[in-house]
Amino acid sequence: MGSWTEGTGPARAALEILSRRRGPFALFALAAFLGAGLVTARTTRTWRARATLSIEPPLRNASGLEGFTAVVFDLPRYIGTQQERLRSPAVLAGVLETHRERIAGLPEFAGREGPELLEALARAVSVEARPDTYLVDLSFAASDPREAAAFANDLAEAACREGVERDAERGGAVARLVSEKIVELEGRLAEAEGAVARFQREHDVEAFEEKVTLHAADLGRAVEALTAADLELARREPPFRAVEANRDPEGALAREARVPAVEEDPVVASLEREETLLALEIASKERSLGPNHPDLLGLAGRRSALEGRLREARALAARRIESAWREAEETRGKIASLVEARERALADLGTKRREYETLLARAAEVRELYREFYRRETGALLPGTESPGATQAMRVESIASVPIRPWRPNLPLNFGLAAALALFGGFGLAFLLESMDETVRDRGDLDRFLHVRTLGLVPWVRGARGILFARIADREPQHPAAEAFRGVRTAVYGAAGEGPRRILVTSAGASEGKTSTAVNLAITLAQAGSRTLLIDADLRRPRLHEVFGLPRGPGLVEAVGRGDLSGVRSTEVEWLSVLPAGGTVERPTEVLGGEGFRRLLEIASRQFERIVVDSPPAHLLADGRVLAARADATVLVAWAGRTRRRALAAVIEGLQALGASVSGIVLNSVSPRSPGYGYGYGYGYGSGKPSASKGSPRALAGASVS
Repeated sequence: MGSWTEGTGPARAALEILSRRRGPFALFALAAFLGAGLVTARTTRTWRARATLSIEPPLRNASGLEGFTAVVFDLPRYIGTQQERLRSPAVLAGVLETHRERIAGLPEFAGREGPELLEALARAVSVEARPDTYLVDLSFAASDPREAAAFANDLAEAACREGVERDAERGGAVARLVSEKIVELEGRLAEAEGAVARFQREHDVEAFEEKVTLHAADLGRAVEALTAADLELARREPPFRAVEANRDPEGALAREARVPAVEEDPVVASLEREETLLALEIASKERSLGPNHPDLLGLAGRRSALEGRLREARALAARRIESAWREAEETRGKIASLVEARERALADLGTKRREYETLLARAAEVRELYREFYRRETGALLPGTESPGATQAMRVESIASVPIRPWRPNLPLNFGLAAALALFGGFGLAFLLESMDETVRDRGDLDRFLHVRTLGLVPWVRGARGILFARIADREPQHPAAEAFRGVRTAVYGAAGEGPRRILVTSAGASEGKTSTAVNLAITLAQAGSRTLLIDADLRRPRLHEVFGLPRGPGLVEAVGRGDLSGVRSTEVEWLSVLPAGGTVERPTEVLGGEGFRRLLEIASRQFERIVVDSPPAHLLADGRVLAARADATVLVAWAGRTRRRALAAVIEGLQALGASVSGIVLNSVSPRSPGYGYGYGYGYGSGKPSASKGSPRALAGASVS
């Protein structure tokens, strides 16, 4: 959709879409309101009178115990049953006897008898329960407001009478059932209270809390001890594992093993120091005495004995390490067993306490149920019974009055729905049409779908019969359209006037403002002081000679044949010259693609600073693509709301495939309210102050071209 541009919020974009599609939106809204009016006119005027009833349940649902459902009713189901009773044929038939003649005179019931009449009456009755109350609204709809009120009141009274009769018939049976239930509950209450007493005697429940506290304290101390035992075992684990890893196959500590914990033993450390000193003494004497010297042999004997003592000391230290680890492991096992025993004892106390609480709750539930039934038997058994203090199950809370306004047709509702349908349906239709629209409408469409530079947005002009002024940049220089064309010139050539010398102006299709853009671009270039030549290369439908009031020939066709610029003519615009199309040819593509046209462009480039070429539509004819290969740059022209994106994309792709340079797109007939357009107002045809010497806007209307 063309209106969702960057920097535009969703609300504003939606309003823009609605503005563009206001016609379909208005038609849809008109259809919705006409439909509502037609439905309202065809609806028979009906009044509805309402009486309010109070429906009390026989018993509150106090428990879910077995056997209790015989006298306790599910409240929603009970009220639903009473609602259906109000529309039953038995109640309606009783009321009909007093209203038969008047009912027969109403158009909606006329000619109906028997079951058909009762069915029609049932459709006219509506019963609605008010949430969270025992109140029910009983309504009757009829074409006579007085008859609607009378029938509703009689129906409410008949329903109450019928309910009283039914309750009276079953009152005795219910009373007997309540008495039997009381006897049963007495036995169950005695059983429940006995179970509580037995449990209290067997388990000393008064000391439950004290026992739980003591067991919890014991468990806490045991857990602390277990933690300490775990730490001690973890401390003794590495030395033990190191000793185990350094044992020889016979189970003794290996001769070469050096376990840190063993070496740290005081006895082992002392013997190692003694061995070290003896080794130093032997090494010293070996240098001064011979190997068989008696002193040296004595020292060797001492060293051998010392090594034996050292092995025994290491073995003893290893056994002490192993013994300490096994003692720590045994201690940890005993404490863990104690923790498990404390946990089982505490869990057993918790189970007994929950069992006791369950027995207490059961006894309390049975006791409360017994009290309820006992109160019913000695006070008021059930609504509708003949016992003293009995109450009526259904009674009239408020009678129906004669309605003032008709119930149907409901004008606010009908037209409110029509307004909602018009709003949402109209919006939906507008967005659907917008999503199906493939034309370019604003700068956002060009940026999003074509990724081509936008050279300028030329505003739509009222009164120009759908096309722009042919020479508006010359005749009305203050007009916003003229300003837009000067912006196109700046976009193409820059503020310093540098840029392509030969520029082609083309479009995807016909009647998209291509010639008007070429003319006004050439005029603005001349107004900037550049010697400019405007060439009419549209040999199929030439228009430049009409715009400037010149003869068609001789022109381009003849100039290509002669190889000179003899057909160029000056115009009223200073520095601007025009080369019309000239005579007709059968194959324009060959003329424009030939060597003669190339030499003509070279000659023109030596005499003019800027050359603007007006070409045929590039999407429809090959002429435009041939000319694009000869130009330094190509300007594409599109018409907002008319040119399709696919056509523009095909033209751009074709030109780029030929190696042509596409400068950008000029979008014509843009709404001033369109996003990205710089003028916030609409302008009528002929705005500005034209020069008297150059004619009025109305005189230019006939010179409009595409």
